[in-house]
Parts: sequence; C-alpha cells; structure tokens
Amino acid sequence: MSRARVLLLEDDMALRGLLHEALVAEDFDVLGFENVEDLRAA
Repeated sequence: MSRARVLLLEDDMALRGLLHEALVAEDFDVLGFENVEDLRAA
C-alpha cells in the first residue's frame, strides 16, 4: 500500500519544516514548496 501524498505550500520555512516533520511522522509522503512558482515547476 502506498502512502498518501501531501503537497505543502508554505512560505515560512520554520513552519513548513514543522508541518513537514509532523506529516512525515504520520506516514505521509510530503512535498514542500515555498511558493506557487516552485510548485508549478515540480
């Protein structure tokens, strides 16, 4: 069974890191982005 994927868009690096760690701990596959342009380029 594959893990659920989360796209995390947050411009605050500290908050993005905290959310990323929390979601990974809950077994999500997390892709974090600082802005919409980075998200679109992925």
